[in-house]
Amino acid sequence: MTRSRIILMLGPAITSPGGIASVVRAYQTHGLFQTWPIVYVPTTCKGSSTSKFIMLLRALAAATFQLSMGRVRLVHIHSASYNSFWRKSLFIILSRCFRKPVVLHLHGGAFLSFYSQPPNPIRAWYIQDLLARVATLIVLSKKWKDALTEICPGIPIRIIGNPVIVPAQHDPRDTQENVPVILFMGRLEQAKGIWDLFEACANLAQRGHAFKLVCAGPGGTQEARSRASDHHLTAYIELPGWIEGATKHYWLSQATMLVLPSYYEGLPMSLLEAMAYRLPVIATAVGGIPDVIVSEENGILIQPGDIPALTEQILRIKDSSSLRQRLGDAALKTVSTSYAPSRIVSRLSEIYRDCELPSAVLPAARSSHQASLDK
Repeated sequence: MTRSRIILMLGPAITSPGGIASVVRAYQTHGLFQTWPIVYVPTTCKGSSTSKFIMLLRALAAATFQLSMGRVRLVHIHSASYNSFWRKSLFIILSRCFRKPVVLHLHGGAFLSFYSQPPNPIRAWYIQDLLARVATLIVLSKKWKDALTEICPGIPIRIIGNPVIVPAQHDPRDTQENVPVILFMGRLEQAKGIWDLFEACANLAQRGHAFKLVCAGPGGTQEARSRASDHHLTAYIELPGWIEGATKHYWLSQATMLVLPSYYEGLPMSLLEAMAYRLPVIATAVGGIPDVIVSEENGILIQPGDIPALTEQILRIKDSSSLRQRLGDAALKTVSTSYAPSRIVSRLSEIYRDCELPSAVLPAARSSHQASLDK
């Protein structure tokens, strides 16, 4: 197999907001695209339904061209749930028509609910059939691996976390903001638990605590403003929208804590990024988060929807500099050890090499790599 043959990678536009695009940017920055001859084809973008549909058609045309030229060695597909999965199913089928191995990388925290709720035998069969067609399935947590093994027994499943870049330096905390800063980074929607955070912050305000709540992310900005007004939080809240670059660096440097009270998650980049900035985090025990956070050691875990617990844990972190330092130092150590981009790129390279092996030796190779890939 020659180096002129490419790996076709499919996912959202790299400049898009969201976790998958952030993951791909980290791959690109830290050598995966240099180590392997990757051609990246965006399948969706930020914008109207029409612009997204046009991009999907262009992606199908580009993928078909690359596959028909005989240049593709394997296809790496990044997918979330619902519409994202339905779009990517077209590329799974297309790749298998050309008899190319597919690496399906599942990111969506709601995938298991998407598969099972509401019960639909036809949809379940279709998803199982698609999963059975892939050479390797990449998931973000052991919980996902166990659940998907039950859905589709026999499919090779690998656990690979998202890469996070540890900043070389960041501004000293508490130099710009004279009140505690509660930072939320994610879509402004119920699934991320942001309205629970509003209730918890309303409790803090009623008790006379000073703070600033910064909710950074795409989605329902107007609804967020309306709900903030309903909770008498207008004077406390800032809604900068999707942040990146210097703006993201500023808020991660100045925040007192990150709070992510989600109902569904994969392995949120915002969580890993905050840990890389030595931020103490409060998160919910959903998706891949418990694989990263050991409560009271490198962060705080609560149950989704537990607003009293959320309120009290915010107060704990706000009022204890020693707790903030202990959790933040442990958080940085966790991501530096287990989620360094070089480590993740190495694990992906192992999967790519496995997928290129002849079928006669592939099972043995998979067995020999299993332990190292799943650690």
